[in-house]
Amino acid sequence: MAKEIKKEKIDNNEYLFTQLDPRKSAKLMLWLLGLVGSPIGKAIGGFKSGKNGKGLLDAELDFDAVGAALQALFEKADDQKVEENIDLLLDTVLHEGKPLSLDSIVFQGKVLHMFKVVRRALEVNYSDFLAVSRGVSAAMGKMMTMMSEKQTSTGSSGDQSLPASQP
Repeated sequence: MAKEIKKEKIDNNEYLFTQLDPRKSAKLMLWLLGLVGSPIGKAIGGFKSGKNGKGLLDAELDFDAVGAALQALFEKADDQKVEENIDLLLDTVLHEGKPLSLDSIVFQGKVLHMFKVVRRALEVNYSDFLAVSRGVSAAMGKMMTMMSEKQTSTGSSGDQSLPASQP
């Protein structure tokens, strides 16, 4: 089966993106989930929602919790493994007919550009997973908004009983 190929221009550079084989793709996905799973949970815990009738999208941010999440991410990240996996992804990207790596001249002095290319390579390789996670995020956002609106309309006590009928 042929690998999907996508031709894209990023910051005036043209790239051809292909996909990893399924085994490498699965291994990389598991590594990514293991790396970011716990820190994402800590970051989500950094939102003080439900207070003053605010939903998650309007919640205040607890910077201590987000800082702890970033610290957890950096503690879990092994520099060598991060480099290997970025190179694995970049190996699926062609620029001027050659596969890329972290050492590619096109990235010299352009770290942000490199991350844009890596992000696009992730999107090409995990489009189905990312679509599902976006859908889940959107559904959770709607649910939190609905819960917040319901909490606001019923008061903070959560009493949802109907008012007594008037004679």
